[in-house]
Amino acid sequence: MNKYWFKRFKKGFGFIPITWQGWLVFAFFIGIITSSNYAADFTQQIIILGIVVIIAEVIFRYKRAPKDQTEIVQSEGKWKQTMGAIIGGILAIAITTFIGISLIDNQHSTIGYPVRLENEAVWFEFHAIKDDFVVLVPVYPTVQSHETTHPDTNEKVAATTYLLDGKDLGNYVLVVSGRSSNIDYSDPEQFLQNLANGFKTTLETQYGKANEINSTFTSFKKYPAVDFSFEGESSDYKVRGFYVLADARIYAFIYSNTKDKFSPIYFSKFTDSFREEEVEPLVR
Repeated sequence: MNKYWFKRFKKGFGFIPITWQGWLVFAFFIGIITSSNYAADFTQQIIILGIVVIIAEVIFRYKRAPKDQTEIVQSEGKWKQTMGAIIGGILAIAITTFIGISLIDNQHSTIGYPVRLENEAVWFEFHAIKDDFVVLVPVYPTVQSHETTHPDTNEKVAATTYLLDGKDLGNYVLVVSGRSSNIDYSDPEQFLQNLANGFKTTLETQYGKANEINSTFTSFKKYPAVDFSFEGESSDYKVRGFYVLADARIYAFIYSNTKDKFSPIYFSKFTDSFREEEVEPLVR
């Protein structure tokens, strides 16, 4: 039996497996790297890939042939090497599936969970445990808990931002923040309009001049709200949103897409489906 699992290429750089153990390791690493694309976020991908690199370096250091040995005979049959590759691939799938399910269960236990609807192929209900609401979305959100500073009082208020990248269906943002104890909300129209103006300023800082299409004081689910729309003058984007002053919270609903793909229907599905509701964690 060879004491080495990999031999060097005769020309160029790199190694090739020559034993069933080598093919098992090779298939396992390919499976892990491929599956890392489905990790919950970029940080988890980096962690997974970093661990893979460290383990690979340890194995190659002790199981790769020296530089002067490129003519190592493959002492094992092809079937053993093939079985090693198959077993490595199965192990990779099993491990990444287990990790993925564990990550999803953790998200569902602390953030929220999806509920599929019979008449919807893509969109589903997202039940937010942390902030007690239900909304129709096309993708699972990335959730960020942070503090937002009110521009008038500099008071920090806890907030949660739900970010959804729906690709061709557009980008969606739902922000939930508390109401400040030091702000007078007796004029909700002016307060909400100031928020919309602040958002427009942020857009222009990042993407250049934004043209206002609409900004109307209205109501949203019985609460006072501002319905606003902007589009880039030289940048290819269009945005529509609501700022809502609820009893104990402030909500922001924002939908954006390129001008040619912007759909009022998607915005309506997103906002019309929203409801405040006490959400209990899933019991498994």
